[in-house]
Amino acid sequence: MTAVAYSLNRVTVGILFLGACGAILLLLWPLFPSLLGLAPLAALMAFTAWFLVAARLRTSSPQDYLDDLAADLDHH
Repeated sequence: MTAVAYSLNRVTVGILFLGACGAILLLLWPLFPSLLGLAPLAALMAFTAWFLVAARLRTSSPQDYLDDLAADLDHH
Protein backbone atom coordinates (compact mmCIF):
# COMPACT_ATOMS: atom_id res chain seq x y z
CA MET A 1 0.00 0.00 0.00
CA THR A 2 1.28 3.43 -0.95
CA ALA A 3 1.41 6.25 1.56
CA VAL A 4 -0.46 9.38 0.57
CA ALA A 5 0.72 12.81 1.69
CA TYR A 6 -1.66 15.74 1.85
CA SER A 7 -0.63 19.35 2.19
CA LEU A 8 -2.56 22.48 3.02
CA ASN A 9 -2.32 25.55 0.80
CA ARG A 10 -2.10 28.14 3.56
CA VAL A 11 -2.53 31.15 1.27
CA THR A 12 -5.78 29.79 -0.13
CA VAL A 13 -7.08 28.94 3.33
CA GLY A 14 -6.18 32.44 4.50
CA ILE A 15 -8.00 34.06 1.59
CA LEU A 16 -11.09 31.96 2.21
CA PHE A 17 -10.92 32.72 5.93
CA LEU A 18 -10.81 36.47 5.27
CA GLY A 19 -13.72 36.13 2.86
CA ALA A 20 -15.72 34.20 5.44
CA CYS A 21 -14.98 36.85 8.08
CA GLY A 22 -16.19 39.54 5.69
CA ALA A 23 -19.35 37.61 4.94
CA ILE A 24 -20.06 37.09 8.64
CA LEU A 25 -19.61 40.81 9.31
CA LEU A 26 -22.04 41.59 6.49
CA LEU A 27 -24.58 39.23 8.02
CA LEU A 28 -24.17 40.63 11.52
CA TRP A 29 -24.30 44.38 10.91
CA PRO A 30 -28.13 44.53 10.69
CA LEU A 31 -28.25 42.97 14.16
CA PHE A 32 -25.45 45.14 15.52
CA PRO A 33 -25.70 48.60 13.89
CA SER A 34 -22.34 49.64 15.36
CA LEU A 35 -20.71 47.32 12.78
CA LEU A 36 -22.06 49.40 9.89
CA GLY A 37 -18.76 51.27 9.62
CA LEU A 38 -17.02 47.98 8.83
CA ALA A 39 -19.50 46.99 6.11
CA PRO A 40 -17.46 48.40 3.17
CA LEU A 41 -14.33 46.61 4.36
CA ALA A 42 -16.30 43.41 4.96
CA ALA A 43 -17.80 43.59 1.47
CA LEU A 44 -14.34 44.14 -0.02
CA MET A 45 -12.97 41.13 1.86
CA ALA A 46 -15.85 38.87 0.83
CA PHE A 47 -15.86 39.93 -2.83
CA THR A 48 -12.07 39.72 -3.12
CA ALA A 49 -12.09 36.16 -1.83
CA TRP A 50 -14.98 35.28 -4.15
CA PHE A 51 -13.26 36.71 -7.22
CA LEU A 52 -9.99 34.95 -6.38
CA VAL A 53 -11.79 31.62 -6.00
CA ALA A 54 -13.93 32.20 -9.11
CA ALA A 55 -10.81 33.06 -11.12
CA ARG A 56 -9.32 29.72 -10.13
CA LEU A 57 -12.47 27.87 -11.09
CA ARG A 58 -12.52 29.49 -14.54
CA THR A 59 -9.14 27.99 -15.40
CA SER A 60 -10.50 24.46 -15.17
CA SER A 61 -13.85 22.99 -16.08
CA PRO A 62 -15.82 20.41 -14.12
CA GLN A 63 -14.82 17.86 -16.76
CA ASP A 64 -11.14 18.60 -16.06
CA TYR A 65 -11.78 17.93 -12.38
CA LEU A 66 -13.58 14.65 -13.10
CA ASP A 67 -10.80 13.55 -15.47
CA ASP A 68 -8.19 14.29 -12.80
CA LEU A 69 -10.24 12.40 -10.22
CA ALA A 70 -10.62 9.39 -12.52
CA ALA A 71 -6.89 9.39 -13.26
CA ASP A 72 -6.14 9.56 -9.54
CA LEU A 73 -8.47 6.66 -8.82
CA ASP A 74 -6.92 4.60 -11.62
CA HIS A 75 -3.45 5.40 -10.27
CA HIS A 76 -4.23 3.86 -6.87
